[in-house]
Parts: sequence; structure tokens; C-alpha cells
Amino acid sequence: MADNQQGQDTQRDVQQQDEATRPEQQQPHQPRCSFRECFLKRMDQHRSDLEDLVRVRSHQPDDEQAIRRAITSAMQHYLDYNRMRATVARRDAPAVCSPVCSSSFNNSYLWLGGCRPSLIIRLVYVMAGQAVEAQLWNLLGNVEIRDLAGLSAHQLQRLSDLQSAVIKLEDGLSKGMATLQESMADRPLASLARAMHASSSSSSENQAGEMDSAMEMYARKLAGLMEDADKLRLYTLAKTVEILTLNQTLDLLIAAAQLHVYVLEQGQRWDRSHAI
Repeated sequence: MADNQQGQDTQRDVQQQDEATRPEQQQPHQPRCSFRECFLKRMDQHRSDLEDLVRVRSHQPDDEQAIRRAITSAMQHYLDYNRMRATVARRDAPAVCSPVCSSSFNNSYLWLGGCRPSLIIRLVYVMAGQAVEAQLWNLLGNVEIRDLAGLSAHQLQRLSDLQSAVIKLEDGLSKGMATLQESMADRPLASLARAMHASSSSSSENQAGEMDSAMEMYARKLAGLMEDADKLRLYTLAKTVEILTLNQTLDLLIAAAQLHVYVLEQGQRWDRSHAI
């Protein structure tokens, strides 16, 4: 019963966050961009945020205002990117779900166009020493991460509760994606595919229009699922930040940005070295 209540509370909180992440709340004169442009802009922003966070960590570790400014800026950039993704996904959801501007290596582990929300909590556990994954630090560089090692028992319990609730919501979205994928074998796509091979050229043109309409419907449903997934990613990050102290949050954002940038760069290197 307690688990169900936790899940319902989490789902309600995610729904309430909808107002903050709706794409139509963007600035009215914001230029329209392709997902490639949005993606590359976000990666540049990730690198810039990482530099700012590391600089504060290294040179202003006791300046609460400087830390808070750096965290607020980085969190705002996550929100801005979510809004851009939602806008572009409504025009071309498949391009966002499996972006050609990333790498085939990176795309192979994407979940609804991004990382699993629970990965954020997993990263906190790894950094806090709750999981024995020392190799991670060989990847993340030489920035000293010290505050996350001091998680309290109360923080760990809250993180565990959040993780359980988020995983349940992930499972619901995964089932929705599975249903959408299975629908490719249903009407109208399967019927249209068979009919197009048995029809005249004029009939094929009409059926092509019907096929386009069916694919548009599929893309709209995919966009809705990805928008819900993005909301859950942002919600999980925000709730995790609520649990952590200011310096712990700084450490988490540094590690998340390092991991994101590093894996993207190494994925691109993988693609180049395995090009056929």
C-alpha cells in the first residue's frame, strides 16, 4: 500500500511539472531549429556548464552564492533543452528518438530518446560508494568529488523511495513504447503494406497517402511518449537535487556532465573506428 501511494504521489508530481515543461511556453519569437542544431547547441552548453561547475568547485568551494548560481544555471539549461526537444519532437519524433547527429554507439543504449531517469539516482549511489564501480572515476577525470561520500541514512532512504517510484513510472512508459512498436504489425500499416504490392500505380499513390497518415499518427504517439519520458528525467533530477545538499548537488551535476560529454565523444570515436 505504501509503495502504491509513493508511486501515485510521484506520478502526480510529474503531472504537475507539466506546466513548466510544455513547449508552447517557450519564448514566442524563439527561432525554429532542427534537432541537429538543438543537439549540438546542447552539447556546447554541457561543456560550458561543466567548465563553470568545475571552476566553482575548484576555486570557490565555500562560496554558497557562487555554487547556487552555477547549479541554477545548469538546471535551467536542462529545462530549456527539454522544451526544445518537445517542440522538435512534435514535428519529427523519430529524429529525436534516434538522432543521427549523435552516434550509433550512443543510440544503442538510449531509452525513449535519452537516458533512463533512474540512472541519475544510480550515479549518486556509485559516487557515494554504494556500488563498487571504481572504473567510473578513470573515465570522469581528475576533479575531486568528496561531498557525495557523506550521504546520511535519511538521504539514502529518500533516494531509495524515489528510485522505486521512478522505476515504476519507467516501466509504464516502456510498456507504452512496446505497445506502440507492436502496433506496426496491426492495421493500418500491415494492411496498407500488403495492399501496395498488389495494386495499380494509381491505387498505390492513394495508399501512399494513407501510409503517410498512419506514419504521422505513429510519430505523434512516439512524441507523446518521449515528452513524458523527458518530464520524468527532469522530475527525477529535480527531486534528487532536493534530497542532496548544495555541495552534493554540485558534485552530481559535475559527474553527470562529465559522463554525458565523455560517452558522446567516445561513442563518436567508436563509430569512426568501426566504420565500414
